[in-house]
Amino acid sequence: MLQRLIFRWLTKKVNKLPTADNLKDLSKRYQKDLVVVEYFAKKEDVNKAAFNIDGGRGKGTFIWEPLNTWESIFDKDGRANNYLMLYNHISKQFLKKG
Repeated sequence: MLQRLIFRWLTKKVNKLPTADNLKDLSKRYQKDLVVVEYFAKKEDVNKAAFNIDGGRGKGTFIWEPLNTWESIFDKDGRANNYLMLYNHISKQFLKKG
């Protein structure tokens, strides 16, 4: 169910990002840590939702096919592009040094 809601949101078939509320509910209901996987759009929103799960239960995110998508993080010559640089910004916001 959650996977379908997120897919519908990513493809613009629903307007509201369901991720934050659903992730918090899943974590609370099952008392488990969560990781968001296989996303490609709304990078900052997805990371914000994942890393703001109550109790520090959001453990991370993994993008969908970083080498072959609509938003590949490398150009055709293998050089990093601006999409990859976005993760430097995201990691500074959400990852704790320790």
